[in-house]
Amino acid sequence: MTRPDSQVEHPTLSLRDVVKTYIVGGEPASALNGVTLDIAANEYVAIMGPSGSGKSTLMNIIGCLDVPTSGAYLLEGEAVADMSEDRLADIRNRRVGFVFQTFNLIPRADIRHNVELPLVYAGVPKAERRARAEMALEIVGLADRMRHRPNELSGGQRQRAAIARALVLNPSIILADEPTGNLDTKTGDGVMAVFDRLHAAGQTIILVTHEEYIARHARRTIRLRDGLVESDTTRDDAPRGEPIARAPVGAGTRPLQGLGRLAAGFGEALGIAFRAIGANKARGALTTLGIIIGIVAVVLTMTAVNGLQNRLRESFSAVGSDVVYVSRMPWIVMNDFFTFRNRPNIDLREAGELEEKLRGRAVVNPSMNTQRDLKYRAESMEGVTIIGTTERLTRLSSAQPQTGRFLLGFDVSFKKNVCVIGTDVRDALFGTADPINKIVRIGPTLFRVIGVMEKQGGSFLGGPNFDRQIFVPITSFVKAFGGRHGRSEVNIAVKSPTQEGLAELEFEVIGEMRKIRRLRPAEPDNFSMNKLDTLVGTFGNVMGIVLLVGLLVTGISLFVGAIGVMNIMFVSVTERTREIGIRKAIGATRRSILLQFLFESSAICLLGGAAGIL
Repeated sequence: MTRPDSQVEHPTLSLRDVVKTYIVGGEPASALNGVTLDIAANEYVAIMGPSGSGKSTLMNIIGCLDVPTSGAYLLEGEAVADMSEDRLADIRNRRVGFVFQTFNLIPRADIRHNVELPLVYAGVPKAERRARAEMALEIVGLADRMRHRPNELSGGQRQRAAIARALVLNPSIILADEPTGNLDTKTGDGVMAVFDRLHAAGQTIILVTHEEYIARHARRTIRLRDGLVESDTTRDDAPRGEPIARAPVGAGTRPLQGLGRLAAGFGEALGIAFRAIGANKARGALTTLGIIIGIVAVVLTMTAVNGLQNRLRESFSAVGSDVVYVSRMPWIVMNDFFTFRNRPNIDLREAGELEEKLRGRAVVNPSMNTQRDLKYRAESMEGVTIIGTTERLTRLSSAQPQTGRFLLGFDVSFKKNVCVIGTDVRDALFGTADPINKIVRIGPTLFRVIGVMEKQGGSFLGGPNFDRQIFVPITSFVKAFGGRHGRSEVNIAVKSPTQEGLAELEFEVIGEMRKIRRLRPAEPDNFSMNKLDTLVGTFGNVMGIVLLVGLLVTGISLFVGAIGVMNIMFVSVTERTREIGIRKAIGATRRSILLQFLFESSAICLLGGAAGIL
């Protein structure tokens, strides 16, 4: 019986003058040329027509996989053209179930998980997902095959699995595109019997076919030609199936919301990622190896730089972080060397005056140094650093005598020829013998050893070797090696009572030194203020450059690894274009698909990073 028109009183979906035009090779190509039709709830409709008539295009528009170029499409009273991408995904997920000619099951997942996928994107809790998927598979007769993968099933079984996936969320419409196209006649009849039973249970079914005997299962047949409705007929002799016992159309439980839904999406994305990596083990392993090499290079670089920094701190720990040093030359001379060289030396008189000015507020310790050769019996050392100082030195740093004692005020006042040696000096001159009270010759002068300093660390990148030093009273230093009247330079160490007061003390020392040296306000300082921060800061700059170069080199290996991951993901996306389309058809949003591949690339990077660190 021919319908007078294609309109019904209360349509589930309604199309008015729908036009769809594609651009092919720069030229417009019309697939639909003004289709108008209505389909009511619980209708069983077959759409027929020759190739190129617009059947698949109409199916895609009805299923919200595509939108019209012009015209109106209302789904249950809502204008599809006004819907956002996420809303269209929700429509495909909850209101429309797709059954494809080529089944379009995810090959890496078992049948139950394939059927669960629409429920995942709908935010259904895990336990309920499993129960509803198993029920849907039982309805189509696959309860005993749910743990099998698609390649382990026959064509008819795969199509029935696709039907189970389409009806698991109880959609209002099931769209079937050539559902028996890849099946033999007997198997196709079995699949169509499932559709008949679904329709008998109240399901709206729209199928695209070119087979007349398949179309006879439908109550209504719409024929297309050249993008237009050629005929729209109904029949009363279509076969009727036994109704399938299932939930009412649109039925379902309350989905997860907020963090629960987010966690479910993350769990699915993570599962997909590891299944994809497991399916291509060699490719994943080689890609991960590139990340491992890059991470190992970065870790080694950072470890080397940190080791150098720690070695620096150990080497200069004796300098003291709460001490400022007054000297003629700065410790680090970047330019203007001749300006600094022409400054007058600091002498003992000036050190004494500064000590008087700061008495009771800071510890002031003058020192002088030179290099001399040592001799003890048949043993000798060349170029050892000799430091003239006072008993206050041990209050300025953490270094203390290991054996014996340090200098006393008595030694300084009475110009005693006594010395305290470093561990390198002890080992070179005395070996395992006890050096205390032994007489050593320093230059032309004899000194008695009264103590050995604890080990402080050797030379680091050209810095001072604190274990290759000898401490003598500053007065004895002047007597033995000269240094009166400014002929030898004096360095003055000033220790702050607190770390916090160091900056204030530094400004005070500058002011007092300017007074002692009678500098006018307009004259620049003719002395330098040095701190441990100066050394650490300069070294930090050097290490920063070293680190930058190291990271640049290692970054290249990481970049190569990243290119490898990018290439693998590009290949993966290309290989799984069909899978992306399947997921989109069953309700996946653009965000969830991107999240899937993001998790896959992140999993590769995290595995490589963890292996590289370990």
